[in-house]
Amino acid sequence: MRRLFPLLLLSLAAAQAQDHVVPLLKELTEAPGPPGYEEAVRKVMVEHMHPYADKVSFDGLGSVIAQQGSTGPRIMIDAHMDELGGMIRRVRPDGFLSMQMLGYWLDAALPDQRWLILGSKRPVLAVTDLWDAHIAPREVHTRPISADDLHLDVGARNPAYVESLGISPGDPVVPVSSF
Repeated sequence: MRRLFPLLLLSLAAAQAQDHVVPLLKELTEAPGPPGYEEAVRKVMVEHMHPYADKVSFDGLGSVIAQQGSTGPRIMIDAHMDELGGMIRRVRPDGFLSMQMLGYWLDAALPDQRWLILGSKRPVLAVTDLWDAHIAPREVHTRPISADDLHLDVGARNPAYVESLGISPGDPVVPVSSF
């Protein structure tokens, strides 16, 4: 039993460390952060750095810089806070939304994707819409799908309803992907 006790303590310590790390990874990966709109991710980082840092500051690009003490070794942890996403380009007369992709997306990954539009009133769920095969023009059947063929559907039938949701051109869009 004496030999097993240190292993038990190590296992318990590893489980406690994992208990802290997994929720942090979940919180970070589920915070929306398309290019240029990393505020939610930055907020999570700052909240978790404050207990360990004497000073938290930001550079001109929005990077988070945490400092503990003024002497000793310097350690840099470098990572992107942004993720692939999009931006609302325009609202069509039928209430569908066109989107400009931010970052490099494979066009094949876009159909039937769920999205979260970070509108001015609240986040709004959307889904990538495609022409139905029964009503699509014949030329659409034979060519590959491109991002320009896709539109976001928020359930709106006109621009006024889209506006009532707090959505307008320039609003950031992120994919819905749970941890």
